[in-house]
Amino acid sequence: MITSISMWAKQLAISVILSTLILMILPENKNKKYIKVIAGIFILFCTLNPITSKAIDINEYNLDNYISQNNNSQSAETYTDRINKEFESKMIESIDEELKKIGYKSNKISVSFDNNYNLQEIKILNVEKYYQINKIEVKKDDSGRKISNSEKDKIQEEISKKYSIEKEKVIIE
Repeated sequence: MITSISMWAKQLAISVILSTLILMILPENKNKKYIKVIAGIFILFCTLNPITSKAIDINEYNLDNYISQNNNSQSAETYTDRINKEFESKMIESIDEELKKIGYKSNKISVSFDNNYNLQEIKILNVEKYYQINKIEVKKDDSGRKISNSEKDKIQEEISKKYSIEKEKVIIE
């Protein structure tokens, strides 16, 4: 089906180009208007060829099925919502990777952005030091995993620089 439409489009483009070239080559005389009519009929014939030759059978398409599928897709989430969710998840993933690069991790990151995808706020919760597993260390208490205010400032600085957002809008709790 798609191949027949593709071939039809190529055939139509070639006929238009060929007709245009012929009309450009011909000298201006009284017969040129008749040749223009013939070229127009040729292009019209190439346009209607799939319908007249039954290469594309319109009856093979169940329009009721298409309409019901279209209505179902409208009830599902909109295209814009899917784009927004994808943008949000990629931003959270990117921020998480940046945190790990500078030695921290968080189990809760959220972002807010406007309609033009400009970041408005980045919220990073439960920030802890992130250790690459080079050796295994066992500790009884978790006091070594908490971060200080200076470390919070460092994270805010790095994230605000990387994502071009004001440092005050990067909230770390």
